[in-house]
Amino acid sequence: MSEEGAGPRRRVVVVGAAGKQGQEYLRLLPRDLVLAGVVDSDAGVRRIGARHVVPSLHSVDAAVDRLDFDVAVVAVPHHAHVEVASTLLGAGKHVIKEKPLAVTAADAHRLVDLARRHEVTLCTTVQRSYRRALRHARAQLPRIGAPYWFAYDHHAALPAPTSGWRSSGAAAGGGVLLDMGYHAVDVVRAFFGRPRSVGASFAYCYDAMREQCLEDLANVTLTYPDGRLTGSVTVSRHHYRKHERFEVLGSAGGLLVEPERVVRFARDGTVVDALDVRAEPVADVARMLADYTRRLDDPAFREAHMRAHLDTVAIIEAAYGLTPRRAGPAG
Repeated sequence: MSEEGAGPRRRVVVVGAAGKQGQEYLRLLPRDLVLAGVVDSDAGVRRIGARHVVPSLHSVDAAVDRLDFDVAVVAVPHHAHVEVASTLLGAGKHVIKEKPLAVTAADAHRLVDLARRHEVTLCTTVQRSYRRALRHARAQLPRIGAPYWFAYDHHAALPAPTSGWRSSGAAAGGGVLLDMGYHAVDVVRAFFGRPRSVGASFAYCYDAMREQCLEDLANVTLTYPDGRLTGSVTVSRHHYRKHERFEVLGSAGGLLVEPERVVRFARDGTVVDALDVRAEPVADVARMLADYTRRLDDPAFREAHMRAHLDTVAIIEAAYGLTPRRAGPAG
């Protein structure tokens, strides 16, 4: 039953419910959503449906035909994003989906056009923008003067080759840049906007990944329209230690951002502002889902969010061009 004075609670299905990410989303669904069903081609979805006392189905088409729902939370391998999201958007359902928005800019535009045509919201999950450290850093950014350089480094420390669908070129569509790197590129885009040009280099820890053209390490260089700002995003899966660090230099100082702290420095290196925070990845995802759900009917949020992710996809597609080239106009 909805709270007094509030509208009816939205009904949601989770697509890819048998996977690790789908199961996390099931645990973190906002309280104003009612679970209407779970969808996965894996036979384990029956057990998940029984646990939550909801119908379990093996295809999105079946869910659209048989279930009453308003929103779909989608966590499927990259190669399935376009087909699954297109079916849902075409049926007039709001979609909150795992990153990337799409593997290619053409597919990203296709999905956004569908969302616009059916007047529904298409959200891509990027929880870093809900991190307290990064929110504080954005507020501090004007205080370091004109930014002229940045570096975003994010490294995992996986001890063995990438496995599962991410080890298949056909299923993944890209390596670490499209996976971990999507978050980093999205953060940089949120801070500095669309770059003028993009370049990249890639490296491989394992021959099997080289054969699949799925990079284990990516270094992306970005230059901005006025020529006064340049920076890089470096991501890898097999570093000797897991860490994440974002640095920005400006004409009046600098910023150091890590998951659990933000430090602003004066030009002489003096610390002028510092914030220690507790990293809460699960809480960040929960806040993201709650915010997306609350704003599904906000046309301004919808358009700004979709345009931002069109930019993020365009930057990554430009990087996969292997040689520096200009990113095209936003849609």
